[in-house]
Amino acid sequence: MAYRASTILPNKGYSRSKEIALQVKTYLQSRISQFSTSTSADLVLSVYFDVSRARSELAEIATIQGIAQYAKDQEDDQSYDVVSEFSALLSNLDAITSAISANYPRDEAGYLLDRKVIGNSIEFRTFTAEQLAGFVALMQTAVDGIS
Repeated sequence: MAYRASTILPNKGYSRSKEIALQVKTYLQSRISQFSTSTSADLVLSVYFDVSRARSELAEIATIQGIAQYAKDQEDDQSYDVVSEFSALLSNLDAITSAISANYPRDEAGYLLDRKVIGNSIEFRTFTAEQLAGFVALMQTAVDGIS
């Protein structure tokens, strides 16, 4: 017999999902502020990877058996459509990463065009606030969907 460490209890999963959602909200609010001026390409990529990681962990939490009912019980609201709200959160995060992936500059082979070597240093491409406006709108939608 082995120790059964393979399942996460709904209370732990729900608590972790709330932590992640609040971290994502704070993180995106910070990036929205940064993206209001010219922004280095490495920051745009960090949003892609950070949001992807959060989304992946949230999707894993969603598979915990009984978590939706647990959430309703914890919120003391049986009419709370946690599955719909959670799905909307995941969709909002997907929209951010999809937009970055689709619009990030690439060469004909698909390699990212985000930096160049100047002497002994690397200089990242910068994007203007206007170029980032679409991403900012998607990030704001995600922030607005987290209370």
